[in-house]
Amino acid sequence: MPWKNGGGSTRELARHPAHQPDDGTFDWRLSVADVAADGPFSSFPGLDRILVLLSGNGMALSGVGTLRAPLDRCEFPGETPVHAVLLDGPTRDLNLMWRRDRWRVGAEGALRIDYVVAGSLEIDGHALGEGDVAVSPGGVRPTGDGIAVHFLLSPVDG
Repeated sequence: MPWKNGGGSTRELARHPAHQPDDGTFDWRLSVADVAADGPFSSFPGLDRILVLLSGNGMALSGVGTLRAPLDRCEFPGETPVHAVLLDGPTRDLNLMWRRDRWRVGAEGALRIDYVVAGSLEIDGHALGEGDVAVSPGGVRPTGDGIAVHFLLSPVDG
């Protein structure tokens, strides 16, 4: 999906609930963005987000941090005004957004989301390769020698 400002595009990988319209009413969403130009981030009031650099030379995010190397991450509220400045060319990043009134991200979670960055992994009997995503119960751990970014989510009331 191309961005309204023309600075890049987003490909949604997973969301909950799965069949919600793309109007920001999801509980959580995982996507990959290809960022081609400097520009402002869209505002997502009530959501928190984590951005992980997958490739490229990085970007400076006004007021929230700088992603310089692959797998660097930055967490910030979705309504924070952020302007991205690419450090040297386009980037690709992984973006997890969640409703802070329903979910929290932490070291433990009821739900585990894994995105395979390189190589291969097996999760709960399913083989995954680069670019694949698995959503599993929080206690499920991948095996294999691949590299993955993972997030642990728990319901706020749980």
